[in-house]
Amino acid sequence: MGILLTIVLGFLALRFWIAFYNWLSRPYFAIQNIPASTVKLSVLIPARNESNSISAVVTAVLASKEVDFELIVLDDHSEDDTADLVTLTIAGDQRARLIKGDTLPEAWLGKSWACHQLAIAATGDWLVYIDADVLLSPDALRQALATIEKQKLDALSVFPYQQMNSLGEWLTVPLMHQLLLSLLPLKFIRWFKSPALAAANGQFLILRTSDYREMRWHEQVKNEIVEDIAIFRAMKGAGKKVMTLTDPYGEIRCRMYGGLKQGIAGFSKNVLSGFGNSIVLLFLYLFLTAYSWPLLWWLGARFEFVGLGLIVLAIRLFVSLSAGQGIAKNVALHIPQLLVFHWIAWKSIYQRLTRQYEWKGRKLR
Repeated sequence: MGILLTIVLGFLALRFWIAFYNWLSRPYFAIQNIPASTVKLSVLIPARNESNSISAVVTAVLASKEVDFELIVLDDHSEDDTADLVTLTIAGDQRARLIKGDTLPEAWLGKSWACHQLAIAATGDWLVYIDADVLLSPDALRQALATIEKQKLDALSVFPYQQMNSLGEWLTVPLMHQLLLSLLPLKFIRWFKSPALAAANGQFLILRTSDYREMRWHEQVKNEIVEDIAIFRAMKGAGKKVMTLTDPYGEIRCRMYGGLKQGIAGFSKNVLSGFGNSIVLLFLYLFLTAYSWPLLWWLGARFEFVGLGLIVLAIRLFVSLSAGQGIAKNVALHIPQLLVFHWIAWKSIYQRLTRQYEWKGRKLR
């Protein structure tokens, strides 16, 4: 029991330190009093069957202040009225245009192919990729550009503030920040060159256009299901300076999924990437965070459970603060979220072994 308890406690202590450090170091996306820049941005939105959100997303981008930009939306063979809604929303605005996606090539996955086409069409100095469910504040683009210039970056990614309107969303969406902010010190992504220390979110991703023309980042990762992390790993391997932030203030907002079913489907295709695509590492995480606990109880570590539980609560506290999420809800839903995560993890392992994924009506292999 002593060895197992030491390992579990050590892993919890490490996660506590990371969560506390991320809160203390504040790797946050925040609006500051900064001058406008003359650099041009290309805001790029790949859209496939996004009629529920696309009008609001486009309208928010067009309301951006004190920044020179163009907006390009790619209709990725939508089967709803996404294209018509974009056309109506951008009517008369010379800064925006809609393009139609080409047929998906055999060797590519859909998201990377759409992003690659958008980059070819762009004319700005920086490529700003946002998903079709992301709402920008009027100052978000200006602040992102200021962050890039101040930090002398080649790329920037932000994990947006997540809007959750249902119990199903609260059971799934916080898992993203729980993993990210208790396993990876975000400042290390900028400070250390190792590609293993990489995290990115395609919901808000900015890349230097000149680098993209040379390196063709999406083409390099054209068959990666989680293309955003793969791009940051490739960029760090090439010696580029990248930074990842979280946004607890809501300057960049996203409603990621519409409920439990969609959340499980989305995370199950992504979660293994956070563990280096290693089933062994994912299982080890499951064992240390859940399976070992009943074993410790059975072995008689009843008193130690109090200390372990307090550390878990502290981790939830600091992660919730860094993500801008309700502390009370995350603490109250900790056990249900843990159960849902195990469902997601085992589904992800099954999909990995069978090499069959599906997203937005497409089979991904």
